[in-house]
Amino acid sequence: MNSHYTFEEGSIALPDGFEDRTTNVFVLTNAALSPINFNITRDTLLPDEGLTAYLDRQLVLLRKNLPGYALTRREPVTLGNGEITGEQFSATQKHGAQTIHQRQAAFIHQPGRVLVFSCTGVRSFGEKQDAMWHDWLASFRASSAR
Repeated sequence: MNSHYTFEEGSIALPDGFEDRTTNVFVLTNAALSPINFNITRDTLLPDEGLTAYLDRQLVLLRKNLPGYALTRREPVTLGNGEITGEQFSATQKHGAQTIHQRQAAFIHQPGRVLVFSCTGVRSFGEKQDAMWHDWLASFRASSAR
């Protein structure tokens, strides 16, 4: 065991050959407010794959597996104090009579590893949600354990 993994509640030793693919989900404590959640996921690039190719591949999978998925915007974005650049996209998906709104931003945070930030809600993003999203991305500080 050569990798020690720290999370909010504690830490564990990982056996050789394991990598972090965890998902962090953050929800409002008062669900009566506009239901929205934030997520952080981790992924691995394919050999010789860059961020744009990774996102293109992910978008193909989303369109294939989520009927009614529609990309509405794709643009550059920064993480933290602007030290990490990435790509952001906004999309909608029809789920029965309801439309789900999502924004995702992906960043290569170390060679071959992608960090994906997501915000999902049942209402379109207004000024308050936009501000929360941008503040959340700007608040990122890289771990010294990378």
